Amino acid sequence: MALKPEVAWAQREDSLLITIRVANVKDLTVDVQDAKLNFSAKGGAGSATDYAVELEFFKEVDGSATKKLVTDREVFLNLTKKEPGPYWPRLLKSTKKEHWLKVNFDMWKDEDDDETEGKSFDMPGMEGLGGMGGMGG
Repeated sequence: MALKPEVAWAQREDSLLITIRVANVKDLTVDVQDAKLNFSAKGGAGSATDYAVELEFFKEVDGSATKKLVTDREVFLNLTKKEPGPYWPRLLKSTKKEHWLKVNFDMWKDEDDDETEGKSFDMPGMEGLGGMGGMGG
């Protein structure tokens, strides 16, 4: 039976920022549909542990616009909401508290915060690269 990885999330008016914490990811499968996300992978020491989680979203997202970044420790997903607007009260359709689901306060921005600050968000660790201009010394 697959383990559920830790999932952290934050949101913007038009997007969801999801971090799935699995180290040494191999055999990654991410399937984003209108109302759900299915994740499965092998990870951990020697990439020997099976991980899987299904998220049924509070509202719909545009699965075709999903951006993904895989690092040594995490999988980052940037999902576009189908209907931009007010922040969702929660990520999942279910109101049940899941022990593996957490708010990512490092990426969280309140609804009334200035949206222009940090507007160029693509993926963690990529900010400030500005198209790699000036590389090479």
